[in-house]
Amino acid sequence: MLASVIVDLMPRAAMQSPQLAVLANRLKDRLGNARLALQALGAVKDRAPDDQLALAFLTKLAENSSAGLKSVLRDRDVGSDLIFCLGSSELIATELSLAGPEWAEMFLDARAQTIDGLVAAMRAERATIDAPDRQAAAAALGSFMRRMMVRVAIADLLDRLTPAETALAMSELADECIRTALQLATRFLGNRAREVGRFCVLAMGKLGARELNLSSDVDLIYLHASSGSPDSSEAASRLGEWFTEILSARCFRIDLRLRPGGRSAPLVTPIDGAINYYENLGEPWERAALLRARPVAGDLEIGYQLRAELNHFVFRSYLDFDTLRQLRTMKHQIEAELKTPAMIERNIKLGRGGIRELEFIVQALTLIYGGRDPRLLIEQTVAALEKLDTLGYLPSRRAHELADAYLFLRDVEHKLQVVAGLQTARWRRGWGLASCRERSRNSARN
Repeated sequence: MLASVIVDLMPRAAMQSPQLAVLANRLKDRLGNARLALQALGAVKDRAPDDQLALAFLTKLAENSSAGLKSVLRDRDVGSDLIFCLGSSELIATELSLAGPEWAEMFLDARAQTIDGLVAAMRAERATIDAPDRQAAAAALGSFMRRMMVRVAIADLLDRLTPAETALAMSELADECIRTALQLATRFLGNRAREVGRFCVLAMGKLGARELNLSSDVDLIYLHASSGSPDSSEAASRLGEWFTEILSARCFRIDLRLRPGGRSAPLVTPIDGAINYYENLGEPWERAALLRARPVAGDLEIGYQLRAELNHFVFRSYLDFDTLRQLRTMKHQIEAELKTPAMIERNIKLGRGGIRELEFIVQALTLIYGGRDPRLLIEQTVAALEKLDTLGYLPSRRAHELADAYLFLRDVEHKLQVVAGLQTARWRRGWGLASCRERSRNSARN
């Protein structure tokens, strides 16, 4: 189980300090049940990578609802899983403690979840979100995002979800937040919304491929087609600003640098301007980026129009030496990001044989052959590898090795982010890097 790959290799804190003894006594007092308290302390010793973290948050949960904690601890397996989560991830522990008396229901629900159940819950709860203004909308959307994200994190840490399902769940969560933020921003715009015309939010990068991390930026592009009003561009820009404000305040970090023209370009791009930019000024890396472009919210037809119009820009009907030179340049740019030996050694995203290189292999092969074989136009990395194998563009054994390695590294990345509680892809010192490498080799081999 991948949870053990990360957590078992973390340095364990010995349960001996006076502070731990104080926490243990406090837990006994809060529970009012000596047998359950001793059982919990035994589970902390056996399963919690950080004894102090687990005990501190067990005490907080008992203060929130001692009846809820007793109910969870009476089932040894459920109690053990709770303690494992509390002692592994301050992110999970904090969110459960902030949930008040409902924390037990939240944990039990997450522990029993499937990908279908998580997505259904997101869509059902998202439909109830409402707010009177932008500030309240940002708060409501942020609260919704945290509630759903902690469920995904618990299910992932307990291996209830596969790596691909965790990425899909986070992508669905981002999609729902984006759609809600756009709907609210449009409503707050009032009568000016009619002047905008057609507006589309285009997902790029990992979100575009439905492969989002547990802690990740969302790469977005805003497109619009004029309503014919002289104020259409200004209204579209205001809609983009308000949408960005609502989504980014407490929900997802937004990266808009992939838009046509980059940082110096307007926030919202007219569809004709976007097409003209790519056809005349588009860079090789933008061809690769557009492989993952996916319309998410608003008038989706604008996004599909952009993809259709730029098919000849992204793909070539022939393989020329210029394409090979461009691909080689892209590879050198990836390597240039590895600035220090430590990054090369420990960064599972940018290091040699890491996530970025595996994605580059798939994107390069898709760019080379996709113009002549549209069956290769697949956004997801593993699905694309399977198609490259099926159609004979990649040896079957190599395709399986790459897919296994990619899924393993994405799982490690998810666990690192659950444990750290932030966006990271760096393996920490003292966490048994050699052991992780051996497990990685075994994963690919098996």
